[in-house]
Amino acid sequence: MEQNSTRRIWSMIAGGVFIALGIFVISNPIKSLQTGVLIVGMLMLVGGVLAVIDAMSLPKVLSMRQTLLFDAIMLVLMGALFTFGNTFIASTALSYILLWWFILTSIIQIQFSFVIGKTWVKLASNAVNLFVIAMSIYTMFNPLLANSVLAFAIAYNFIFMGVSRLGIALFD
Repeated sequence: MEQNSTRRIWSMIAGGVFIALGIFVISNPIKSLQTGVLIVGMLMLVGGVLAVIDAMSLPKVLSMRQTLLFDAIMLVLMGALFTFGNTFIASTALSYILLWWFILTSIIQIQFSFVIGKTWVKLASNAVNLFVIAMSIYTMFNPLLANSVLAFAIAYNFIFMGVSRLGIALFD
Protein backbone atom coordinates (compact mmCIF):
# COMPACT_ATOMS: atom_id res chain seq x y z
CA MET A 1 0.00 0.00 0.00
CA GLU A 2 2.81 2.41 0.93
CA GLN A 3 4.68 1.66 -2.29
CA ASN A 4 1.54 2.19 -4.38
CA SER A 5 0.86 5.64 -2.88
CA THR A 6 4.52 6.64 -3.33
CA ARG A 7 4.34 5.61 -6.97
CA ARG A 8 1.16 7.64 -7.41
CA ILE A 9 2.76 10.71 -5.86
CA TRP A 10 5.83 10.46 -8.12
CA SER A 11 3.59 9.89 -11.12
CA MET A 12 1.58 13.02 -10.26
CA ILE A 13 4.79 15.04 -9.82
CA ALA A 14 6.09 13.79 -13.18
CA GLY A 15 2.76 14.64 -14.79
CA GLY A 16 2.85 18.16 -13.40
CA VAL A 17 6.45 18.65 -14.57
CA PHE A 18 5.63 17.42 -18.08
CA ILE A 19 2.60 19.71 -18.32
CA ALA A 20 4.67 22.66 -17.06
CA LEU A 21 7.39 21.88 -19.62
CA GLY A 22 4.79 21.75 -22.39
CA ILE A 23 3.32 25.10 -21.37
CA PHE A 24 6.85 26.57 -21.17
CA VAL A 25 7.66 25.33 -24.68
CA ILE A 26 4.42 26.81 -26.02
CA SER A 27 5.11 30.16 -24.36
CA ASN A 28 8.80 30.27 -25.47
CA PRO A 29 9.03 28.19 -28.66
CA ILE A 30 12.20 29.73 -30.10
CA LYS A 31 14.32 29.52 -26.94
CA SER A 32 12.96 26.07 -26.18
CA LEU A 33 13.81 24.87 -29.67
CA GLN A 34 17.33 26.29 -29.47
CA THR A 35 17.86 24.66 -26.08
CA GLY A 36 16.41 21.38 -27.35
CA VAL A 37 18.73 21.41 -30.35
CA LEU A 38 21.74 21.96 -28.07
CA ILE A 39 20.67 19.14 -25.77
CA VAL A 40 20.10 16.77 -28.70
CA GLY A 41 23.46 17.80 -30.16
CA MET A 42 25.32 17.17 -26.93
CA LEU A 43 23.65 13.79 -26.45
CA MET A 44 24.47 12.83 -30.04
CA LEU A 45 28.06 13.99 -29.60
CA VAL A 46 28.58 12.01 -26.40
CA GLY A 47 26.77 8.98 -27.83
CA GLY A 48 28.86 9.18 -30.99
CA VAL A 49 32.14 9.34 -29.08
CA LEU A 50 31.08 6.33 -26.99
CA ALA A 51 30.03 4.50 -30.16
CA VAL A 52 33.44 5.23 -31.77
CA ILE A 53 35.20 3.84 -28.69
CA ASP A 54 32.90 0.81 -28.75
CA ALA A 55 33.45 0.21 -32.49
CA MET A 56 37.22 0.54 -32.14
CA SER A 57 37.25 -2.08 -29.38
CA LEU A 58 35.69 -4.69 -31.68
CA PRO A 59 38.00 -7.18 -33.40
CA LYS A 60 39.12 -6.12 -36.88
CA VAL A 61 37.87 -9.35 -38.41
CA LEU A 62 34.27 -8.57 -37.48
CA SER A 63 32.39 -7.61 -40.65
CA MET A 64 30.17 -5.03 -38.95
CA ARG A 65 33.08 -3.07 -37.46
CA GLN A 66 33.37 -0.67 -40.41
CA THR A 67 29.63 -0.10 -40.50
CA LEU A 68 29.47 0.59 -36.78
CA LEU A 69 32.48 2.89 -37.03
CA PHE A 70 30.92 4.81 -39.92
CA ASP A 71 27.64 5.12 -38.00
CA ALA A 72 29.51 6.36 -34.92
CA ILE A 73 31.47 8.95 -36.90
CA MET A 74 28.25 10.21 -38.53
CA LEU A 75 26.68 10.51 -35.08
CA VAL A 76 29.66 12.55 -33.87
CA LEU A 77 29.44 14.82 -36.93
CA MET A 78 25.69 15.35 -36.51
CA GLY A 79 26.19 16.02 -32.78
CA ALA A 80 28.91 18.55 -33.56
CA LEU A 81 26.65 20.23 -36.14
CA PHE A 82 23.79 20.51 -33.67
CA THR A 83 26.00 21.57 -30.75
CA PHE A 84 28.41 24.00 -32.41
CA GLY A 85 26.59 24.94 -35.61
CA ASN A 86 23.81 27.34 -36.43
CA THR A 87 20.83 26.45 -34.24
CA PHE A 88 18.33 27.59 -36.88
CA ILE A 89 19.79 25.21 -39.47
CA ALA A 90 19.98 22.40 -36.92
CA SER A 91 16.41 22.92 -35.75
CA THR A 92 15.25 23.09 -39.37
CA ALA A 93 16.99 19.77 -40.04
CA LEU A 94 15.21 18.24 -37.04
CA SER A 95 11.94 19.76 -38.25
CA TYR A 96 12.33 18.20 -41.68
CA ILE A 97 13.09 14.83 -40.12
CA LEU A 98 9.85 15.16 -38.14
CA LEU A 99 7.93 16.15 -41.26
CA TRP A 100 9.27 13.16 -43.19
CA TRP A 101 8.20 10.99 -40.28
CA PHE A 102 4.68 12.47 -40.53
CA ILE A 103 4.59 11.74 -44.27
CA LEU A 104 5.88 8.17 -43.98
CA THR A 105 3.57 7.39 -41.07
CA SER A 106 0.58 8.70 -43.02
CA ILE A 107 1.53 6.60 -46.06
CA ILE A 108 1.74 3.51 -43.86
CA GLN A 109 -1.62 4.37 -42.28
CA ILE A 110 -3.17 4.66 -45.74
CA GLN A 111 -1.86 1.20 -46.58
CA PHE A 112 -3.28 -0.19 -43.34
CA SER A 113 -6.64 1.46 -43.97
CA PHE A 114 -7.42 -1.12 -46.66
CA VAL A 115 -8.13 -3.70 -43.95
CA ILE A 116 -10.74 -1.45 -42.29
CA GLY A 117 -14.16 -2.97 -42.84
CA LYS A 118 -16.39 0.10 -42.63
CA THR A 119 -16.22 2.34 -45.68
CA TRP A 120 -16.83 5.63 -43.88
CA VAL A 121 -14.03 4.90 -41.38
CA LYS A 122 -11.68 4.03 -44.24
CA LEU A 123 -12.56 7.26 -46.08
CA ALA A 124 -12.17 9.37 -42.94
CA SER A 125 -8.81 7.77 -42.15
CA ASN A 126 -7.55 8.30 -45.68
CA ALA A 127 -8.79 11.91 -45.72
CA VAL A 128 -6.96 12.73 -42.49
CA ASN A 129 -3.78 11.02 -43.68
CA LEU A 130 -3.87 12.79 -47.06
CA PHE A 131 -4.38 16.09 -45.22
CA VAL A 132 -1.34 15.37 -43.02
CA ILE A 133 0.74 14.55 -46.11
CA ALA A 134 -0.36 17.73 -47.89
CA MET A 135 0.29 19.94 -44.85
CA SER A 136 3.69 18.33 -44.27
CA ILE A 137 4.73 18.97 -47.86
CA TYR A 138 3.45 22.55 -47.60
CA THR A 139 5.37 23.05 -44.35
CA MET A 140 8.62 21.85 -45.94
CA PHE A 141 8.67 24.95 -48.12
CA ASN A 142 8.66 27.29 -45.10
CA PRO A 143 11.50 26.70 -42.61
CA LEU A 144 10.01 29.01 -39.96
CA LEU A 145 6.72 27.13 -40.11
CA ALA A 146 8.64 23.84 -39.92
CA ASN A 147 10.42 25.01 -36.76
CA SER A 148 7.09 26.08 -35.28
CA VAL A 149 5.62 22.67 -36.04
CA LEU A 150 8.57 21.03 -34.28
CA ALA A 151 8.27 23.29 -31.22
CA PHE A 152 4.54 22.74 -30.87
CA ALA A 153 4.88 18.98 -31.50
CA ILE A 154 7.37 18.84 -28.64
CA ALA A 155 5.12 20.97 -26.42
CA TYR A 156 2.01 18.89 -27.08
CA ASN A 157 3.99 15.72 -26.55
CA PHE A 158 5.06 16.98 -23.10
CA ILE A 159 1.47 17.96 -22.26
CA PHE A 160 0.06 14.59 -23.39
CA MET A 161 2.76 12.76 -21.42
CA GLY A 162 1.83 14.83 -18.36
CA VAL A 163 -1.88 14.14 -18.73
CA SER A 164 -1.08 10.45 -19.20
CA ARG A 165 1.03 10.39 -16.03
CA LEU A 166 -1.72 12.16 -14.09
CA GLY A 167 -4.27 9.71 -15.46
CA ILE A 168 -2.12 6.78 -14.38
CA ALA A 169 -1.69 8.29 -10.94
CA LEU A 170 -5.37 8.99 -10.43
CA PHE A 171 -6.99 5.95 -12.05
CA ASP A 172 -4.48 3.12 -11.74
